[in-house]
Amino acid sequence: MINKFLTAKHWQLFLLILVVPFVLTFVWALALIFHVVSNVHSSGFNEEIFGYFYFMPIIMIVSIGSLLGWFWSLGSGLQQFIPEPLRLKIGFFKITTLFPMIYYVIFFALIFSTIYSSYPNFFYLIFLIPMHFFTMFCMFYNFYFVAKTVKTAELQRETQFSDYIAEFFLLWFYYIGIWIVQPKVNKTIDGKL
Repeated sequence: MINKFLTAKHWQLFLLILVVPFVLTFVWALALIFHVVSNVHSSGFNEEIFGYFYFMPIIMIVSIGSLLGWFWSLGSGLQQFIPEPLRLKIGFFKITTLFPMIYYVIFFALIFSTIYSSYPNFFYLIFLIPMHFFTMFCMFYNFYFVAKTVKTAELQRETQFSDYIAEFFLLWFYYIGIWIVQPKVNKTIDGKL
C-alpha cells in the first residue's frame, strides 16, 4: 500500500483525499435536504433525520484516513531512499499518524452517544479537549516529519528547517500541496522502486 501512495500521481491523490469526500458530502447533503423537504408537513420533530448523520463520520474517516495514509507512506516509505546515516526514526511518527484516526473514531462515537442519550454528558468534553489538542500537535508533527523526509530524500543530505519550510506549509495546505509535493516524490523515487 505504501508503494501505491508513493507512485500515485498528484491528481489521483487529489481525487482520493478531496474530491471523493466532497462528492459524498454533497450527496449526503442532498439526501438530507430531500428528507427535510419531504417531511416538512409532518407534525413534531422527526427523529429519522439523525439517521443521515451516520454518514458524516464515514465521509470524514475516508478523507482523514486517505490523508494520513499518504503521510504514512511518505514518512515511512521514503526512508528507504535516504542514506542510512540520515534516516529518521519513525516510531513516534507512527504514533502521531495513528492517533488522529483513533481520535476521530472516539470523537464521533462520543458525539453520537450524547445525541441519543436523554441527558448531555459534559464529562466527554473534559475527555475530548486534551485529545483534540494532542491531535493538533500530532498533525503539526506529521507536517514537520513528512516535509523533512521528502526534502532529505530529494537532496540526499542533512536538512535544516529552512530547507523544507516550503514543504511544511504545502503539507499543511495539502489541497494545494498535493500538486507540488507528490511530483517531487515521484521524481525522487523514479527508477528506484
